[in-house]
Amino acid sequence: ERAHVLCNQVGGPDERWPVLFGLWYNSEVRGAFDAADRIAAELETLAAECQPEELEVQLLIVRGHGFWRGRLQEARLSFERVLSIYDEARHVSHAVRYGQDPLVVALSYLNGIYSLQGELERGRACGERAIAHARRIGHPHSLVLALGFAGSCAQFRGDLEPLRCFAQEVSALAEQQGSSLWAAQGKILSGYCDALAGDVVRGSQAMQEGLQAWRAVGARLWHTHQLALFAELHLKSGRIEEGLSQIDRAEALAAQQGERFYGAELLRLRAELEL
Repeated sequence: ERAHVLCNQVGGPDERWPVLFGLWYNSEVRGAFDAADRIAAELETLAAECQPEELEVQLLIVRGHGFWRGRLQEARLSFERVLSIYDEARHVSHAVRYGQDPLVVALSYLNGIYSLQGELERGRACGERAIAHARRIGHPHSLVLALGFAGSCAQFRGDLEPLRCFAQEVSALAEQQGSSLWAAQGKILSGYCDALAGDVVRGSQAMQEGLQAWRAVGARLWHTHQLALFAELHLKSGRIEEGLSQIDRAEALAAQQGERFYGAELLRLRAELEL
């Protein structure tokens, strides 16, 4: 709140916009969607006082975060628009100014959207392209995002071997870059792979440790999906009540926080647990 007030007191629109974008992004990661939506409205208004054509890709990314609220088709259109207008000569500097390359962001989200909508090959191709582009431009923060998304999206599709590879690489890169957020995600996904492979005790412990680390940095995005991973493992081991408890927690979180991108899968898991 204090940073938000200070942001509006200093500098012109061009200086305030990236600061406000950072506050919006922080709110998104914390799962504070109401606050994020208010800041997003400010970003839209302030962009008109800047150079709108230079900010179009970032505004599309802001709009595309409707993904987390379950507005997959709306997000899809926004991110596909980023793909159509991205010009590396003009936009690659956004990776430094805003923390992540916009093409990598768009491709990573489309990996998830296409995969959840049943376009598996298209999703997989977007993930591969995001990783390749992030490697080519040499931007570690974009690469760790691409790898982290690629791991989760591989899980959406049931691509377990690529999932393990992505989890290992995102863990290594996150440790190298000092990213507690993505290190936690890598630990959750690696533990999930270990549990599926039969090492349930070690895998579940790693997942719990990763989840605790995720919460410790204040992150709340992905949480419904993370809880669903636990529910899936309980389903596979025949621990029905434990699985339903995780689904109950995920659905309560979705209702309270508004994270609904994984809602259809939560319903599927509940149905399988209740059979």
